[in-house]
Amino acid sequence: MKIKILIFITLIVVILVGYFAYRAVKKSSKLQSPISQNSPTQKISPKKTVNKAKEYIDPAGFKFSYPENLKLEVIDKKDPAYYSSLRFKSPSSEGLLTIEATATKYSSLEDWIKNNKEIIGNSKDIKLADLNAKEISSEGKKIIVAVDLETLFTITATYDAVDQEFWKTATDTIVSSFTFELPQTPLETTDSESTGEDVVFEGEEVIE
Repeated sequence: MKIKILIFITLIVVILVGYFAYRAVKKSSKLQSPISQNSPTQKISPKKTVNKAKEYIDPAGFKFSYPENLKLEVIDKKDPAYYSSLRFKSPSSEGLLTIEATATKYSSLEDWIKNNKEIIGNSKDIKLADLNAKEISSEGKKIIVAVDLETLFTITATYDAVDQEFWKTATDTIVSSFTFELPQTPLETTDSESTGEDVVFEGEEVIE
């Protein structure tokens, strides 16, 4: 009889020990939380970035590099006051970037500033190639202005709040690589090695 009672007690002890051991293991596993779906190691929304650059040589006597994910359009203004008019668009980002070289009555940047004081409030001094230039910023717009030999150079980027960093970076790429250099022949500017295959001439078909 005593043996049966001892066996019964032993069985109860074994069951209780097994039960509490199971509970302890289960509780421990809950402490190891799985990686959150919002963890940085999980899928991250792609950002709009500026790709590697292409080089463009303009017949007006300057060249620069621009991000290859921009589409360049050469605009014929049919106005002799315009030496060059370029427009950049992006298939994935809202905004626009233009470069224009035009004849001007101003002989220097200082002369231009004296006559445009109302728009240079939020500005800073920068360099465009070897020229002194002004970078003027306002909401949704950045303008680079330089004057050389009665030629006014303006680089203008317009954008919304979502894509402003994309266009600011694209503008910085162009400004930092901008140099003055006459092309060897006028035809070089239409060559795919100089302009890239995404150049569009207004009034003509897109070169794909």
